[in-house]
Amino acid sequence: PLSLIDHFPQSPFNAIPSQQASPSQASIILLLQVVFSSVRHVQRPSSKFVALMLMQRIALYSSDEMRLQRIVPFVTSLLQDSEPIIRASGITVLASVLSTVTSFPPSDAQIFPRYVFKKVAHLITDATLVVRVAFAQNIALLAETALRFLDVGHSVSLYDAVSGRNSRDGRGEDGMNVALHTPLFSEEMSNLLNDQNSTDAIPSSSPSKSLSDNAASITIRNSYDSDIALLHEVVLRWVVHITTDTSDHSSQSKQALLGDLSRLCNFFGSEYSFQILPQILAFLNDRKDWQLRAALLRHLPSVCVAVGKAATESFVVPCVESALNDDVEQVTAEALCCLATLVNLSLLTRVTLLGTEGGTRQSEFEGSRPHRKKQGVLRKCAPLLLHPSPVVRTKAASLVMTSSQVLNATDTEAFVYQILLPFLQYKPTFESIDHLMECLKAPTASFSQVPKDFRTLLTSLEVAIDFSVKLANGLSVPTQQSFELIASGLPKWYESLQRASLDTSTPQPFF
Repeated sequence: PLSLIDHFPQSPFNAIPSQQASPSQASIILLLQVVFSSVRHVQRPSSKFVALMLMQRIALYSSDEMRLQRIVPFVTSLLQDSEPIIRASGITVLASVLSTVTSFPPSDAQIFPRYVFKKVAHLITDATLVVRVAFAQNIALLAETALRFLDVGHSVSLYDAVSGRNSRDGRGEDGMNVALHTPLFSEEMSNLLNDQNSTDAIPSSSPSKSLSDNAASITIRNSYDSDIALLHEVVLRWVVHITTDTSDHSSQSKQALLGDLSRLCNFFGSEYSFQILPQILAFLNDRKDWQLRAALLRHLPSVCVAVGKAATESFVVPCVESALNDDVEQVTAEALCCLATLVNLSLLTRVTLLGTEGGTRQSEFEGSRPHRKKQGVLRKCAPLLLHPSPVVRTKAASLVMTSSQVLNATDTEAFVYQILLPFLQYKPTFESIDHLMECLKAPTASFSQVPKDFRTLLTSLEVAIDFSVKLANGLSVPTQQSFELIASGLPKWYESLQRASLDTSTPQPFF
């Protein structure tokens, strides 16, 4: 039954837009009424499924008012259906239809926190796996659309407050339901915000008007902050519930959530992305499902973009390096691909790539601690160029090529070549991956033939993680009522990180 969800695209923007040669709205209403009346009398779930597909297609040609006033309420009612496939299809169609809405009246600006989120909240604890997976797939799209509704609604409110014009509630163009609004700003402030000439502005020296201007601006700002905080709180609660779920087959919901991780990070921003970082890094501890570990490594760079370079080097890179010792070669290949992506995004510094062998001095926060040699990412990954798997060898060569393109020619010749020297037969020119692989020695047939120093390095990657004491003090975990729920899903390195943040005097291990 999971394949039925694939009939619904995650984003409808690749479909025919409603502005191009759409039928008359009167005929659209007739078609919708036929579909609505038919659904009420059908018995088979397949018929309701077809009706949902029709509603999604008809919504592409409908007006925004028809989507919000007719299609959304009807699809929402199907979320309570007794058939799991109808509930799963309903949440997908609902998210798709709402994402196509471009204009709406001010009365619908709060449709998500007051209506939509309340109607879909029960699906996260649904007894059927297909419903939970469908909900996890659409969390990011719902959150992004909710943020867009909030931004547009507050922009309209701010414009009305500045201009002081009359506004309609958007129900129609017949002149009904018109509400008169008095200006929240003085005439002087309105003229300045409207970019009018200074000669047109009438100066106002009344202290009461200035106080009203400040009060109005503070009210609008505080209202937006509270509204967006409410959206973040609701969505974060859903994300934490999915990431800390330890029930059977919970990994499928986690993989569905990771599929739109970049959109979620864009919704949360840097602050909340820091809070979900420990939760998703805990997926590397799931030894039962290697596909979940591979999916995390595939989508992890999108979180790194949100949290920044410093957090990536201190918290994310050590966890990705531990995946180089994974039993499944696909996970190892994804870890190498993740590191290559981080290098390409300029999220890794020269010291992280080459280590302290490049002659870079210690960071300032280490103070007077004695210098310890730190191995770079390239030195840790270079032995994988002789891995028995051709996929792993190709990904390792891709990481080397990406690093050589980011570094200058001097660093490539002086450091990268010296790191690769034990694994080369000929000197490469770093022009292409194929040429680099042709210059390598013959790959090993099994792990037993891997050099002893490399085997020691791989077995020590999981325990010898270089934690940054400075950033450990600032790492936060989502606040929950039950600490045990969070602790059960935290990565195994998190306890060491907590100890490091409490005891800043103890020197931390360096590679």
